[in-house]
Amino acid sequence: QSDYLKAISKLKLRQSAYNRAKQLYENGIIAVANLQQRQNELSEAEVDLDTSRDHLKVMGMSDPAITDLGARGTIKSLSPITATLTGTVIERNITLGQVVQPSDSVFTVSDLSHVWLVADVSERNAQWAREGDEAEAEIAALPGKRFIGRLIYIGDVIDPDTRTMTVRMDLPNPADIIKPNMLATLLIRKQGTQEAVVPLEAVIREGNRDHVFVQTGKDQFSLRPVQLGDPEGSVRAVIKGLSVGERIVSTGSFHLNNERLRSQLE
Repeated sequence: QSDYLKAISKLKLRQSAYNRAKQLYENGIIAVANLQQRQNELSEAEVDLDTSRDHLKVMGMSDPAITDLGARGTIKSLSPITATLTGTVIERNITLGQVVQPSDSVFTVSDLSHVWLVADVSERNAQWAREGDEAEAEIAALPGKRFIGRLIYIGDVIDPDTRTMTVRMDLPNPADIIKPNMLATLLIRKQGTQEAVVPLEAVIREGNRDHVFVQTGKDQFSLRPVQLGDPEGSVRAVIKGLSVGERIVSTGSFHLNNERLRSQLE
């Protein structure tokens, strides 16, 4: 504000100097170069005033308040602090009687109509996170409620210590019931796909590989190595090793494998 008042005083002085020079030039007392110099100085003062005014606007001061400051010519001992956005004061860093500097942050204002949920997704599930996809959030302090939002940021790297990837979700908060720093669980919706699966109890782990018993004839079974995905509930997806229509042993694989091993020893 003081810079703005100085700019006004400077403009008044330059305007007065220009008017005086103009009269002297019209009376043939000074050369045109002197008049042009005063005109340039006046233009510089006008630019300085506009710059000071724009700076006050950036700081949140309204046009009527700036006009009132210029007309008054003095800075009020009490000045309103105007936020540059509509929101909620979530942090206060000042007390009554405290001296502050122009660079000090006295309040933090945030627009809580939308909040961010930041979550760590395991590297196994990172493949399902896509920017722009719809997701759900469950908040521990608000049981029984699910909140729908969209993923707005997907991390590029996996944390080597936690083996997780950071994602960020934008959550509408029109009722202002979601508060900053609440604990929440992010639910990413996996796109539905059709794939062959085998029950967990059908899988035989042998030689550091997964196997299943495939029916090769009536009452005949063969142990076959297969490549499977990670467990999803009670099943695992088949990646490689089985064809559509092949029949497998879904229950009793453990006992069947014991019989197979016993017969090999005899």
